[in-house]
Amino acid sequence: MDHLKNQNSNIYLQNAIAKYGLNKFSFYVLEFLPDNCSSYDDLLNLEQKYLDLFKDKYNFENFAKKSRAGTYSTEESKMLMSKKKIEFYTEERKKVILEQFSKELFLYDAKTLNLIKKYSKHEEMITELKVSPKTIIKYKDTDQVFRGKYIITSKLIVNPGE
Repeated sequence: MDHLKNQNSNIYLQNAIAKYGLNKFSFYVLEFLPDNCSSYDDLLNLEQKYLDLFKDKYNFENFAKKSRAGTYSTEESKMLMSKKKIEFYTEERKKVILEQFSKELFLYDAKTLNLIKKYSKHEEMITELKVSPKTIIKYKDTDQVFRGKYIITSKLIVNPGE
């Protein structure tokens, strides 16, 4: 029930609950675990059954798969993952990411295209709107309406009616 505790387990579901209210959602026990379900693979098969049955827009994955939750990594694995992370985040890549997230953003009313607020960097918008960086990336410069009423851009929109 992490979704109810606002633990960012699924940001899309979190946003939907915040937008529509928890009373618009239903939670049901679909099936009790059968006595003959004794392995993790049995659980995955059961999960896949319901993923196939319900075309749920809040599930990130279409296929049940093993989770790394509750697993432990050896020191050797940790060292390898750390090395790969260091190799991935080169100084050049870090510079590009920092540059992208340091740019100003504009929040507009989707209906009128009136400027609501100018943010000097992404972090300000992320903090104020209580969204993840991925959400900003998803909506920025796409003309998609965010939360049913906003447009997010990295450019100032010149309203022809002004």
